[in-house]
Amino acid sequence: MMIDFMGVILGIIFGMILNDAFLSPYIENKKVLYCLFNSISYLFILHFKGLGTEALIYAFMVSILLIISIIDYHFYEIPVQFNYYLLILGTLYCVIDFKNILDHIVGCLCVSVFLCIIFLVSNGRMMGGGDVKLMAACGLILGMEKILYAFYFGCVLALIVHSFHMLLKKKGRVVALGPYFSVGILVVVLLS
Repeated sequence: MMIDFMGVILGIIFGMILNDAFLSPYIENKKVLYCLFNSISYLFILHFKGLGTEALIYAFMVSILLIISIIDYHFYEIPVQFNYYLLILGTLYCVIDFKNILDHIVGCLCVSVFLCIIFLVSNGRMMGGGDVKLMAACGLILGMEKILYAFYFGCVLALIVHSFHMLLKKKGRVVALGPYFSVGILVVVLLS
């Protein structure tokens, strides 16, 4: 119970700090929504993972993923600095979990190399460079198995949800993959 309370408090505090520092320049009216989702994600992460280094890194990662999701959904762009923040988290986690460094490095490469090939072959028409960097940085944090599951779940979710958007709301074929990859990553973090 105490960890759950700490998760909510940490989520609110960290959400407000990130919100003012990073989200405000992009979307002013999403502050309350961001803080709410951030605190709920911290609650679940700390509830399932306990209060430890891995849980805190996952929580910080999810905070950044929430910002990426909001910006990518509205502007079809993932600002590069957020991928750098994820890369810093991944590097820190590799230092802490050095005995599994090979898994982290393979996790960084296994999905991102595939996405990079799609990006290069299509000249950026099928895949954005931000999505490639996002999956590389998160793969560094999660490792090979988790990032593969997150990628699979994110792709299936994007296919289902965007198909409905195209049918019901007459949306075009362009899809922001950042939110879907972020949900896939969150699901994997909570279930692993």
